[in-house]
Amino acid sequence: MRAEAAVPGFFWLVFKNGRDLSVIIQPAGAIIAARMRALLAGVEGEFQEGHELDAKTAKKVPKGMIGRVLSRKGATAILTKLD
Repeated sequence: MRAEAAVPGFFWLVFKNGRDLSVIIQPAGAIIAARMRALLAGVEGEFQEGHELDAKTAKKVPKGMIGRVLSRKGATAILTKLD
Protein backbone atom coordinates (compact mmCIF):
# COMPACT_ATOMS: atom_id res chain seq x y z
CA MET A 1 0.00 0.00 0.00
CA ARG A 2 1.35 3.41 -0.99
CA ALA A 3 1.03 6.36 1.34
CA GLU A 4 -0.15 9.57 -0.27
CA ALA A 5 1.97 12.67 0.25
CA ALA A 6 0.36 15.27 2.43
CA VAL A 7 -0.48 18.45 0.58
CA PRO A 8 0.64 21.46 2.61
CA GLY A 9 -1.79 24.21 3.39
CA PHE A 10 -1.21 27.87 2.71
CA PHE A 11 -0.99 30.43 5.49
CA TRP A 12 -1.63 34.18 5.29
CA LEU A 13 0.82 35.70 7.80
CA VAL A 14 0.90 39.32 8.97
CA PHE A 15 4.00 40.95 10.48
CA LYS A 16 4.36 44.48 11.89
CA ASN A 17 7.58 46.46 11.71
CA GLY A 18 7.05 49.87 13.29
CA ARG A 19 4.09 51.37 11.44
CA ASP A 20 4.49 49.09 8.43
CA LEU A 21 2.60 45.85 7.90
CA SER A 22 3.90 43.04 5.73
CA VAL A 23 2.07 39.96 4.55
CA ILE A 24 3.47 36.73 3.24
CA ILE A 25 1.59 33.69 1.98
CA GLN A 26 3.55 30.57 2.85
CA PRO A 27 2.93 26.90 2.10
CA ALA A 28 3.40 24.70 5.13
CA GLY A 29 1.84 21.87 7.08
CA ALA A 30 1.44 23.97 10.24
CA ILE A 31 1.41 27.65 11.12
CA ILE A 32 4.68 27.41 13.07
CA ALA A 33 6.42 26.01 9.99
CA ALA A 34 4.91 28.80 7.87
CA ARG A 35 6.23 31.40 10.32
CA MET A 36 9.72 29.88 10.23
CA ARG A 37 9.69 29.85 6.42
CA ALA A 38 8.57 33.49 6.42
CA LEU A 39 11.52 34.49 8.57
CA LEU A 40 13.87 32.61 6.25
CA ALA A 41 12.30 34.46 3.30
CA GLY A 42 13.29 37.76 4.88
CA VAL A 43 10.17 39.01 6.64
CA GLU A 44 11.05 41.58 9.25
CA GLY A 45 8.93 42.56 12.20
CA GLU A 46 6.79 41.08 14.90
CA PHE A 47 4.29 38.36 14.05
CA GLN A 48 0.74 39.70 14.41
CA GLU A 49 -1.60 37.03 13.09
CA GLY A 50 -1.88 34.09 10.74
CA HIS A 51 -4.72 32.31 9.00
CA GLU A 52 -4.80 29.08 7.07
CA LEU A 53 -6.38 29.53 3.66
CA ASP A 54 -8.97 26.95 2.66
CA ALA A 55 -8.26 24.97 -0.51
CA LYS A 56 -10.69 26.98 -2.66
CA THR A 57 -9.13 30.30 -1.60
CA ALA A 58 -5.56 29.02 -1.90
CA LYS A 59 -6.17 28.10 -5.56
CA LYS A 60 -6.99 31.76 -6.28
CA VAL A 61 -3.64 33.05 -5.00
CA PRO A 62 -1.33 33.90 -7.92
CA LYS A 63 1.62 31.50 -7.85
CA GLY A 64 4.06 34.40 -8.16
CA MET A 65 2.82 35.85 -4.88
CA ILE A 66 3.45 32.76 -2.76
CA GLY A 67 6.52 33.14 -0.60
CA ARG A 68 6.97 36.85 -1.43
CA VAL A 69 6.87 39.59 1.17
CA LEU A 70 3.94 41.84 0.29
CA SER A 71 3.31 45.41 1.33
CA ARG A 72 -0.08 46.45 2.65
CA LYS A 73 -0.95 47.65 -0.86
CA GLY A 74 0.10 44.35 -2.45
CA ALA A 75 -1.80 42.32 0.13
CA THR A 76 -4.92 44.43 -0.41
CA ALA A 77 -4.71 43.77 -4.16
CA ILE A 78 -4.60 40.02 -3.54
CA LEU A 79 -7.51 40.19 -1.10
CA THR A 80 -9.69 41.77 -3.78
CA LYS A 81 -8.91 38.83 -6.07
CA LEU A 82 -9.75 36.31 -3.37
CA ASP A 83 -13.27 37.64 -2.80
